Amino acid sequence: MVLRPLLDEADLVLMGADEAALALGTGDPRELRSLLPSPATLIVKDAEHHATTVERDGTTTTEPSLDVHIVEPTGAGDAFAAGYLAGVLRGLAPPVMFSAVLQEDRWPPGPA
Repeated sequence: MVLRPLLDEADLVLMGADEAALALGTGDPRELRSLLPSPATLIVKDAEHHATTVERDGTTTTEPSLDVHIVEPTGAGDAFAAGYLAGVLRGLAPPVMFSAVLQEDRWPPGPA
C-alpha cells in the first residue's frame, strides 16, 4: 500500500472516519494513530457527530460537531480543514479550533 507510508510522513493528517475506514481499514482515531505513529497531529472527523485529534504523545481531544442546519454538505470537509489549518497558523489549541471553525466571533485577531 502506497498511501499509508505517505500519510505517515506528514506533519498533520486530517481525514474523515469514513475515508480512513476505506483506505486504512479503520476510522477509529486510536487505531489510526497506531497505524500512523509519525505525524505530530492526527485529526479524524466523524461527519456530523464529532472531531477528534490524537497527538503523537497520545493526548486526545474530542469535540462534538456544532448543531447546525445543513443546506448542502458539499465542501463541508474542505471548509473544516481550512478552518482547522487557520487555527493551527494562529496557534489555537484543538478544543478552541473545533468550535471556532464555524463561529467567527471565537477567532482571536490574526496577525496584522
